[in-house]
Amino acid sequence: MDQILVISKTLYWMVTVED
Repeated sequence: MDQILVISKTLYWMVTVED
C-alpha cells in the first residue's frame, strides 16, 4: 500500500524538477 505513496512522491518530485 505504501507503493502508492512512493509513486505519488516520485511523480511530484519529477514535476518539481521539470519546472
